[in-house]
Amino acid sequence: MHFKTRPFFYLFIFVLINTITTAQDFRSSKILDFSTSGKNVFATDQNGNIWAWGANNNTINTDSETIIKKPFFLGNSFKKIQPFESYTLAIDNNNHFWSWGKTESKYSSVVYPKTKQSNRLEILQINSGVFIDIKGKLFTFDKTKLNNDLNYEEWTSAIMEEKTFTHVTSSDRHTIAIDSKGRAWGWGTNSDYQLGDSVNSRYDTPINILPDKKFITISAG
Repeated sequence: MHFKTRPFFYLFIFVLINTITTAQDFRSSKILDFSTSGKNVFATDQNGNIWAWGANNNTINTDSETIIKKPFFLGNSFKKIQPFESYTLAIDNNNHFWSWGKTESKYSSVVYPKTKQSNRLEILQINSGVFIDIKGKLFTFDKTKLNNDLNYEEWTSAIMEEKTFTHVTSSDRHTIAIDSKGRAWGWGTNSDYQLGDSVNSRYDTPINILPDKKFITISAG
């Protein structure tokens, strides 16, 4: 009986030590960046390690929907993660685009670009339904097609192709982007005048927000 239970004892000790070590590693880390969906948190430390906790719903670990109560180490291959309520978008250290979780009833665990170099897609910044590539070009995308075997041209659309952009932010209702000259452009719902326009009408194409002002950063809520 003693011999049979010993392996389980060793396993328990291993799990305990690993848990303590992980907690100590997180507490000793210097956090440089946070992002949240409102139900979970992703943090990036000074070594490029990604930590996550909170509601899972396949947004943190695709193998589980269990709530993660303590910081969970995700690895160090990503430099930016943007979580949402049911899915997560990420940019890895090579500027490639990843997604996982649930997008409109479909689970996605897909990396872009494809293996063909001609289909390469490199991302500078990403948000809900919109991204800027490394050339500064702005695109919208259909998140319901992320887990389909498609070339990225089939699920993306270029916006204002004559311009380059440095920053983009979006909510469920509207999107705002800053071009390379510091001008802000917005589109989507304007029911609460969130696009800075005096007419609370919806805009399906970008309008220039406060044309006499220049912006460095902006946030859509």
